[in-house]
Amino acid sequence: MYTPEYFRKERNITVRTAAEVVEIAHPRREVVLASGERLHYDRLVIATGARPDSGSITGVDRPHVFRLNTFADGIRLKSHLAEKKPRRQ
Repeated sequence: MYTPEYFRKERNITVRTAAEVVEIAHPRREVVLASGERLHYDRLVIATGARPDSGSITGVDRPHVFRLNTFADGIRLKSHLAEKKPRRQ
């Protein structure tokens, strides 16, 4: 996982966390924050921080079904693939 500082230094990408956007003016490539600050962008990524709800999906609790929400989830999937070597049938 990377920090906002990593993205700034290594990729020249500004990451804003906990910033509430109240308006997106795509033709001007601009967002307006709740504070009133206006930011111009080249590319815009919106990460809402929503939590997934997979409770109604049948089989979600099976050992070969994975949800990828955290870095640890990715490690668990990678370990499963290395150990079980599943194949498509």
